[in-house]
Amino acid sequence: MKSNHLRGGAEALAIPEAKKTRLELRTTAEFKEKVRSASALLGVDMSAFIVLAAMELAQKTLDKQRMRSLTDDAWNKLNALLDAPVKEQHDDLERLMLEKSRYDKE
Repeated sequence: MKSNHLRGGAEALAIPEAKKTRLELRTTAEFKEKVRSASALLGVDMSAFIVLAAMELAQKTLDKQRMRSLTDDAWNKLNALLDAPVKEQHDDLERLMLEKSRYDKE
């Protein structure tokens, strides 16, 4: 029976349970053999190995898109802006709200 965890790091990485939806891909024989060898070393099947690798890259990609890194100087400037009192822009806001939208019916 194949393991549901990958070994080799500080902690075991859980493989998501088997799903019923199929994903087919075409690849080279060299890629397939490399994945087969690596998955065998970890004691998981090829599907679990590919799913884990894809999920890891997908999560990193999504995190990178959602997260921004700031230098210490930029972080301090951002916090200063957030902590600064709000400027009174009541008149501008009121004028904006009173203008007709291009979507308003004539």
